[in-house]
Amino acid sequence: MKALLRYDWYVYRKRLLLFFGIYGGVMGLIFAGFHYPIDLAGEWHWLYKAILLVLFLPIDLFIGLLPAKALSDSMKSGWLKLSAAMPYTKQQLCGEKYLFGLLVIAAHGVCVAVCQVIALAGSRDGWDIILLVISYELAKPLMVAGLSLLLTARWSLSAAVLILIGVCITVPHLLMGLVDILVRDNETVYQILYATESFLASATGGGVVLGLSALVFAVCCRRQTAASVTLNPCVRNVRR
Repeated sequence: MKALLRYDWYVYRKRLLLFFGIYGGVMGLIFAGFHYPIDLAGEWHWLYKAILLVLFLPIDLFIGLLPAKALSDSMKSGWLKLSAAMPYTKQQLCGEKYLFGLLVIAAHGVCVAVCQVIALAGSRDGWDIILLVISYELAKPLMVAGLSLLLTARWSLSAAVLILIGVCITVPHLLMGLVDILVRDNETVYQILYATESFLASATGGGVVLGLSALVFAVCCRRQTAASVTLNPCVRNVRR
């Protein structure tokens, strides 16, 4: 397993070092020249959270899709076919990609935690915001990594991305439509949506979302490694 992790590290270390270097530099510039509006009331809290969610979205996608990218590249390059001649089981080959993704996400979480603590630890309600941001910055890549790895192993990375985009667009609209159908009163619908948004914007809500994302990641990993995974026609003969 260590050798497989070293292989992925050697292949993607330049991208990871460049990514974390740029991330640290950008956050350093923000800390040096921008005052976080945590001590201001009301809408500024929401503005801060919304900015962070949008700002970190490309970062979350990069971190979340990197393990699936590693799996896709291994499938295309023939590395998985070559690995069939080595003393690795099919479960190890799949499980290593999940472990690689988990390590990258953990490193990302440490960077986010350090940046948030530096920026907000002394502010009013700062720790609530810190816990919320850390929870979501771990939850989003965990969810993306688990699902994209599962879908990439079954089909391809392109199919996984298209399916995830479709799900992200379709599911919120379906939920909104379901609430609208079940609850006819517009005022009640507004109260439900407001209560949901308030819960998700709290540290408790972030913890719940993180727990669900970790569960999805664990289920995807378990399903992938426990089943007879085909991955690709080139590795169907890999030993169990």
